[in-house]
Amino acid sequence: MELQKIVITEIPEVVIVNVRAGDIIRIENRRYYGVSFCEDDGYIVYSHRGQEYVSDSSRVIIHPKGESYTLRTLRGGTFFVIQFLCLEDGKDSGEFESVKVRNISVFSNLCRHLRDEILLGDRFHAGRFSIFYGILDELIRARNYPGEEGKLAFAMEYLQKNYQDNLLSIEKVAEEASLSGSYFRKIFKKVYGQSPRRYLMNMRIQKAKEMISSSSDLVVGDVAKTMGFSSTFSFCRAFKDIVGCTATEYAENNKSEGL
Repeated sequence: MELQKIVITEIPEVVIVNVRAGDIIRIENRRYYGVSFCEDDGYIVYSHRGQEYVSDSSRVIIHPKGESYTLRTLRGGTFFVIQFLCLEDGKDSGEFESVKVRNISVFSNLCRHLRDEILLGDRFHAGRFSIFYGILDELIRARNYPGEEGKLAFAMEYLQKNYQDNLLSIEKVAEEASLSGSYFRKIFKKVYGQSPRRYLMNMRIQKAKEMISSSSDLVVGDVAKTMGFSSTFSFCRAFKDIVGCTATEYAENNKSEGL
């Protein structure tokens, strides 16, 4: 949907929905276009035409009108849904869209304001349209922020927070950047000069070196586990490959008592 060009004709309601984990709902022939998101820990997966779209506190979903789909709640939470109609110019693809956003509180505050306006009176009031256009403007900015490197910023932020997760995958990081796995790898190497997997490995080993240097009573297995490695063997192999010596040798050379 070309958000810059749509002309809003109706905003019938803003719904705040509390969903429970395990809920599965089927929607047939959706009556309105929609914008939805979660403001807390909720996590919903929409299934439409063989594709899946995630809705949580970091993604806003744009719903197509007239489509049928299924939603599954993996984590319960509070979701906002704005129903709207607009002049149709034939450019709507009928597809869902997931827009990655940096600050969901901006959307929840605008959404509550819009809901209050609608509850107070005439749903066709221009003031409500103004608030909703503000929401669309935030979505447009999120879409365009700021090209490939901007999307990689989301990925880097996610890596920094989750590098210790031994289940972390490059596909998951790519999803956080709203990119396919193959395209994410391509632009990551273009910007950072190495593959995302190598970057993650270097980050883990660097953090491991800091951990080793800061303590005198660690064991290799504990460091490996803390840094997200699946085994002590894989950690030791990676450490020697990147640092040029074993973790034990590094410890002996960088503090008084080794591992």
